Amino acid sequence: MKNFLYALTICSTVFLFACEEYDEDILPIVGTYQASIIGLTGPFDMAISTTGGDDIRMDALFDGFDYFLVDADIDDKEDFRKRIDIDYQEIAPNVFIEGEGVYFDFSIQLDYTIEDQFGTYDYTLVGSQF
Repeated sequence: MKNFLYALTICSTVFLFACEEYDEDILPIVGTYQASIIGLTGPFDMAISTTGGDDIRMDALFDGFDYFLVDADIDDKEDFRKRIDIDYQEIAPNVFIEGEGVYFDFSIQLDYTIEDQFGTYDYTLVGSQF
């Protein structure tokens, strides 16, 4: 019984400190968008979810052909115009992305660069929330 209580205490502590609440200032960004990549493709559906705090995860055709999950951080979250930072990250084997963007009034624009073994490509994605 003593070991059970000890294990329960440890698990409860880990659970309480591992969960990060959602930041209500970024919740307006969360949702489904109709998006296009300027000069390449569109429209397609893009989904944005929150991963806790001021972090989001986006699911979209970032290269115009394949869906990728990209993590980003929201800055200026208290303002109506929110800045989006996409840190350098690997989205597929040997495929990397980084960039920035803005969210304002149910619309989003992302300017980003994708690097793979064949070259570096610059894209601009624009979308509006349904």
